[in-house]
Amino acid sequence: MDTQSRLNILTEVYDKMNGAIFTKDSPAYNLDRQLLDRVTSAIIAPGPYYYFIFDCYRKVSIYVNDTISDFYDVEQKDFSIGTVMEHIHPDDAAHLFACEAAAAEFLIKNVNVSDFPYYKVSHCYRIRNKSGNYQMILHQGIAFKMDENGLMNQTLILHTDISHLTDENDKLFSLIGLHGRPSFIALDPYNNIKSLELPHLLFTKRQIEILRLLANGLSGKLIADELNISVGTVRTHKQNMLKKARVRNSVELITKVIQLKII
Repeated sequence: MDTQSRLNILTEVYDKMNGAIFTKDSPAYNLDRQLLDRVTSAIIAPGPYYYFIFDCYRKVSIYVNDTISDFYDVEQKDFSIGTVMEHIHPDDAAHLFACEAAAAEFLIKNVNVSDFPYYKVSHCYRIRNKSGNYQMILHQGIAFKMDENGLMNQTLILHTDISHLTDENDKLFSLIGLHGRPSFIALDPYNNIKSLELPHLLFTKRQIEILRLLANGLSGKLIADELNISVGTVRTHKQNMLKKARVRNSVELITKVIQLKII
């Protein structure tokens, strides 16, 4: 399947979301740095990454950050959604389409429109980097701007290289609820969608904060300073998270939550 065919399929997937999740009333592009910082702080995962803002109605990228050059042999001004379609592994393109369509259907059926901005969709696929090698990418998408009816007109897409953590794709996706919303973990886009029963992985808001800081390499003391809590509290949270995840150490913990697309 060539790049244009992939773009056509992706366009068809997103066209079906117009009026249900996406709005055609996309505002003129004007990068809101404070909004960008707030949204990216909720989804950035460890590892090399780039992100771009996607116009949901016109199906075009309207901004990409400068780390794009670490992934593709392309300049910022030349990046488009077609760049991703050109570099995605031939065996993974259909998985991307399936996840995006299934995530939209699940949101429409199970989540109030007013809560759409508080969900990020996560799934994985391989892309070919500028060295010609394939690397596993964690794809995360979250609403960036909404209209007065609560429909998305822009989303922020983050691609993180997680090939140092895993080279296997479970072919599942997750919808992670933010600010107290419930999460739906390890959904199957190819069958009747059911969330895996993982009650032991229902981390608290504070534990998610600590997980993100752990994933970014901060020590217990630095995490305590960052969150204005004691080192002992950090240690207690960490031990509780190890038990919940049923792992032995921090490395296994971070690997598991990233593989399950929790952070």
